[in-house]
Amino acid sequence: MELLNEFDKSQLPAKQTRSLNTSIAEIDAIMAHLAQARDAVTMCDKPADARAAVKPLATILRRGQSAALDSHKDLHVGVSKFGKSVDKDKRFKSGANALDECWDPRALQSDDKLVVLKYAVIAHLIREGRFELAHLFARESQLDQSDTALSTQFQDMFTIQAAIKAFNLDPAIAWVRTNAAALTASASTLEFAVIRLQFLKLLFGVEGVCQGDRAAAIKFAQVHFEPFKERHMKEISRLMCSSVFSTKIKDSPYKDLTSITAWSDLSHAFTREFCLLLHLPAESPLHTCVSVGVNALPTIIKMSSIMKEQSGLEWSSQGELPVEIPLLDRQRFHSVFACPVSKELGTKENPPMMMVCGHVVCKESLLRLGKGSMSSKFKCPYCPSEGKGEQAIMVHF
Repeated sequence: MELLNEFDKSQLPAKQTRSLNTSIAEIDAIMAHLAQARDAVTMCDKPADARAAVKPLATILRRGQSAALDSHKDLHVGVSKFGKSVDKDKRFKSGANALDECWDPRALQSDDKLVVLKYAVIAHLIREGRFELAHLFARESQLDQSDTALSTQFQDMFTIQAAIKAFNLDPAIAWVRTNAAALTASASTLEFAVIRLQFLKLLFGVEGVCQGDRAAAIKFAQVHFEPFKERHMKEISRLMCSSVFSTKIKDSPYKDLTSITAWSDLSHAFTREFCLLLHLPAESPLHTCVSVGVNALPTIIKMSSIMKEQSGLEWSSQGELPVEIPLLDRQRFHSVFACPVSKELGTKENPPMMMVCGHVVCKESLLRLGKGSMSSKFKCPYCPSEGKGEQAIMVHF
C-alpha cells in the first residue's frame, strides 16, 4: 500500500508524458531548422554564404539537446526516488527467485486466457490514447480488430479533454447536451458542473486566457441555469451572489470559486461519466489489475515461502486467496447484493452486514431485527444463533 502511494506521489506517468512531448517538440523544431538550412544552402552561390546559413545550427542543436535532457532529468529523478523506495521495502528482499517460486505456470496455459489478456492490452492502449499502437498490437497478435467504435469514442473523449485543458468548454457543453438524457438517468451532475464552470469562466476570466465579463456571465446564467434550479438552487444562488464581487473576488467569501483545480476536477469527472455511459470503469481494468497485483505480490511471496516450509500445507481453494490483501477504496468493486429479509438491494447507506453466525443481511434489516438498537440481542432469521447488531461486520463482495 505504501509503495502504491509513493508511486502516486511520484507522478511518473505525467512526467513521462511531459518528457516525451518535450523531446518530440524539440526534435520537430530541429528538423524544421535543418530543412530551412538545406533550402538556404541550395540557393547559395558562394561557399561563404553556405557556411553562414548552417552556422546557427550548432546553437540550435545544443539548445534542443539541453531542453530534452532537462525534461528527461526530471523523469529520471522521479524514477530514482521511487526505485529507492522499492529497495528500502523489506517485503521485496526475499530472494531473486521469489517470483519464479510463487508463480503458477498454469495461469496462462489456456489459449482463451491469452486472447483475453491480449484484448485487455488493446483496450488499455485505446483508453490511454495510443490508438496506432493498439492497432499495431492487434495486427501483430492476429486478433480481430473490431474495436474501431471504441477507438472513435475515446478519440472524442481525448479531444474534449484537450479542449478542457486549454480552458475551452464548448466541446464539453456540446457533449453533455447530446447525452443529457443518459446523464440524467444516471443521476449525474456533470452537465451542471460544465455549465457552472463556463459561468465562472465568463464571470472571472482565466488568467492568461481571457478576461471576465460580468454582463456576459449573467446573460449566460439566465439562459442556462433554468433547467438546474430544482436540484442545484443553493449552488446557483451562491454563484449569482459571487457576481457582486466580480472585481474583488480574492477578498470575498467566494474566492474558492476561482480555484484553478476546478478544471482538472472537471476533466476527471468527465472521464468518469464518459466511461460510465459506455458501461466501462473509470480506470483501465488492466491498470487496476497490475496495481492490485503489485500491491499483493509481497504478501503472496511470503505466503508461498511459508507454505513450502510447512510440509503438507496446501492451498486448495479455487478463485480466492488464503490471506487478506489490503486495497485502496477505488480498487474495491461491489457486486449487487439483495437482502434476503427486506428484498432490497444493498447500497452505500444500507450495506450488507455479516452476523456472527455468517448469514448476511442489509444494515436496515439488522436494525429492525434489533428493534432499532445495535446493542440488543436478537435471533438470526435463518438459524438458531443469537447475536447483536454491533457484532456484525460490513461485507465487501
